[in-house]
Amino acid sequence: MTSLHIGRAKDGASTRVFDVFVGAASSCEFLRGDRYLKKKREDYLHSPVAQPSVRKLKGIGDYINAFSNMSFQARALGEGAKILLEMVKAPNCLKTLTIAGAPVPGGLQGVICDLIELKFIDVVITTGSQIAHDMVEAMGFSHHKGHQTMNDIELRDMRIDRMYDSLLDETKLNEVDLLLSELWEQEENETLTTPELCKRIAAYIIEKGLFKGQSFLVSALKNGTPIFSPTIHDSEIGISLTTFNKTNPKRRIVVDLLRDNEKYIEMFSDRKYKKRGILILGGGVPRNWAQQVTPMIEFIKHGIQIKEEREIGYNYGILITTDQPQFGGLSGSTLDEAISWNKYAPEAKFATVHCDMTIALPLMVGALKEWMSSRGNS
Repeated sequence: MTSLHIGRAKDGASTRVFDVFVGAASSCEFLRGDRYLKKKREDYLHSPVAQPSVRKLKGIGDYINAFSNMSFQARALGEGAKILLEMVKAPNCLKTLTIAGAPVPGGLQGVICDLIELKFIDVVITTGSQIAHDMVEAMGFSHHKGHQTMNDIELRDMRIDRMYDSLLDETKLNEVDLLLSELWEQEENETLTTPELCKRIAAYIIEKGLFKGQSFLVSALKNGTPIFSPTIHDSEIGISLTTFNKTNPKRRIVVDLLRDNEKYIEMFSDRKYKKRGILILGGGVPRNWAQQVTPMIEFIKHGIQIKEEREIGYNYGILITTDQPQFGGLSGSTLDEAISWNKYAPEAKFATVHCDMTIALPLMVGALKEWMSSRGNS
């Protein structure tokens, strides 16, 4: 080997000399002469990154398909959409959507309705806050565009609530409160699951002639899609129910969240389902509540006994999140990690899309609809 001097760099008192060694034979010749190494390299270098031109792409399905052959989060989004397609097409598959964060104030209510009405999902698990925001839109009111640098003290004084750059007139939540108060007056000493509660709210909105917009509550009612809300107490609905129960102690309305556990276990365990899949928006309590179903089933069946044969968790998992796993939180934890808890099948198909859900979800669902339509399955 010969040495070729190419320069010096000073670092404090020391001097480093950088050399390039030039062999008698080039590295390419060396690699070509090693059959094992050549085969090993081919195992890595067999799938070129696509370089699509927007002039050649026709629809959203084309774009997302192109994404899946690019890199970084474009590929994650494209692969997530393809796994979502496989999940939706899988025969006898229970398909669950979990909702956390603020998708309705962010403008995703219509896409959530699409998922329900197009039968792309069978169950919704959401925070109570998104039910309240859905009711605002259902009654014909709106969320409004704002800015993250607005004066929050001024907004507070004007009874305007801010969610980053989305605004809500707090008096519209008062309209929701009035509707709920009327509904509670019709109930007496009730014990309800959250799916039953959501059905009654949606039906009451229609009965009162107040359905003037769009609503995933109403879409779910019309399509027989149950909506679970493990955080119903932490919402406008929870505040309203607490107020009613406090002022009407003999007519308390009880929301039985433990009965929700049983209901979802019954759905998940139904033998008509051969597979189960989950689309996760954000994470949070809805994600964890949905994922803990197999550990619950195992504990109900076996208690603390350790059995060699395990219950089978979800077969598909698509996570859209902006959180990261290294901080230990649930919303950013990997889907692979959940296998250790037996929440997913060992051979489950996963995709994690690190992207704002207001960007990723419409693209994925739009592509899904286009792909399904092109197959004559819409």
